[in-house]
Amino acid sequence: MQGDKVAEVGETGTADAPGEEDETLAFSAEKPAPRVTFVDYLKPPIIILIIGSGADETILIAHEALLIHFPFFAEAIQPDSTSSERSIELLVNDLEATSCFLEYHYAGEYLPHKLPTGTLQSDSSTPAVDDSGDQLLKHAKVYTLAEKLGLPAPRALLHSKIHLITSTALAEITYA
Repeated sequence: MQGDKVAEVGETGTADAPGEEDETLAFSAEKPAPRVTFVDYLKPPIIILIIGSGADETILIAHEALLIHFPFFAEAIQPDSTSSERSIELLVNDLEATSCFLEYHYAGEYLPHKLPTGTLQSDSSTPAVDDSGDQLLKHAKVYTLAEKLGLPAPRALLHSKIHLITSTALAEITYA
């Protein structure tokens, strides 16, 4: 193809005449936002989350890139160029609910997983039938935490998990 002549085509679709000014439409060259990968959520900076107080205080670490997408955390995370460590004191005392909440946001689910069959994954650490109301309460606490932090995404999943727990009447009374 070397030596072939190439004619520029103008707006009308016809070749521009020699000497005619080139009137090219200016298209905005907006670049799409870079693709966010899972590894991007795992890079520094990290945020220290303080759950509970006193002897019951537990420190968890989460990545800012994940937390910043949620209004509560976005407001709580104040950029500070002088400190490499930033912390948020969560006014919750439930480590299990906070752990499930973070697991959901990192992995899209938390244990026990909801299966495509509409049941919950079996878990050897929990009884098949909730006699105490603990399993019902676990999901309710995570639901309440998500609501408190203004995070609507997991609420539908949490609500459905509550209804998938096999429980006794006593457990449901305790839960209520």
